[in-house]
Formats: sequence, C-alpha cells, structure tokens
Amino acid sequence: REFEAEIRFYSGDDPLDVWERYIKWTEQTFPGGGKDGNLTAVLERAVRALHGQQRYYKDPRYLNLWLKFGDCCNEPLDLYSYLCSQEIGTTLALLYITWAEALEARGSFRKADLIFQEGLQRKAEPLDKLQAHHKQFQARVSRQTLLALEENADGDNMGLLEIAEPQRSSLADLKGRGKKKVRAPISRVGDAVK
Repeated sequence: REFEAEIRFYSGDDPLDVWERYIKWTEQTFPGGGKDGNLTAVLERAVRALHGQQRYYKDPRYLNLWLKFGDCCNEPLDLYSYLCSQEIGTTLALLYITWAEALEARGSFRKADLIFQEGLQRKAEPLDKLQAHHKQFQARVSRQTLLALEENADGDNMGLLEIAEPQRSSLADLKGRGKKKVRAPISRVGDAVK
C-alpha cells in the first residue's frame, strides 16, 4: 500500500526509482512469485507508466524492468525486437546479451551471433562485457559443432563398415541341386561348399 500511494502521489523527478524499489520489494517479499506477489502485473504497470519517457531509454534500470517483464512473457524475442525498434537499451550490452542467450537457447545460433555483432557494432556499454559474452558464445557453438561433426563421423564410418562387409543371414534358404528332382544338399563339404 505504501508503494502504491507513493506511485500515485509521486511528485519527484525520478519516478523510475519508485517503481524499481517496488519491484525489488515484491521480488524479495514473494520470491516464489505467484498471485500474492503479482510481479508480472507490477512490471507491466511500470513499463506502461514510464513508456514514452525517452530520458530513461539509455538507463540500465529501465532496461532491467523491460527484461524482467520479458522473462514473464511467452514470447520474449518479440519484446527484444520491440525494444530495439524503439531504441530502448540499444546502447547497453545487457540487451544484446539477453537477446542472444534467448536465441541460443532456441538453437538459433546464427541469429544470436548477428545480435552480438549488432551490439558490438553499436559499441554497447560495457563493451568488454559484451565482447567476453560473445567469445564465450563462440566457444560454446564451436564446441557443439565439433561434437556434432564427431558424432556424424562415427555414424558415417559405422555405416560404411556395415555396407563394406557382406552380411551373413542365419538359417537362410538352401539352394536346391538337380534337374528333375530338386533337393537341398544335406551335407556341405567338398564340392557342395563351393
């Protein structure tokens, strides 16, 4: 109630501070989430209340609100695209790192790399953190690619070996001998083996 009253009657110059404290309090008080905490609703109200205030577009606190809200969404990739189109957080490395990790989790390695490249091109801050995450991403993808190649190579070799060696079928039909009365040979020694 105190936070709700503070938000309703706020007259200071940084309304984001109140929302940020409210969200932190909600996360700490209701760590499991649920209906009591209603974190998703609070986050949604916060981003709506601060929407259009361009002074916050480069503020890490504002981007954090959006990213937490994205964690609550069914489709966070759409949210990241929206943030980029609105230029919200595009100067911050955290946007590109979070976006690329979401793409990587879905197996979209190329798109994830493109997102990292875009962040590096925009020189998102802190740049060294973005570069470190990009290198770690590249190492993970390289490792997965090598493992996949090894598995395919092993599988292909097995396939070639199986094809190269003729397979012997057990209890196969015996070929008959003779012109008038066809009989299968009983003993396979000598000429019958040939």
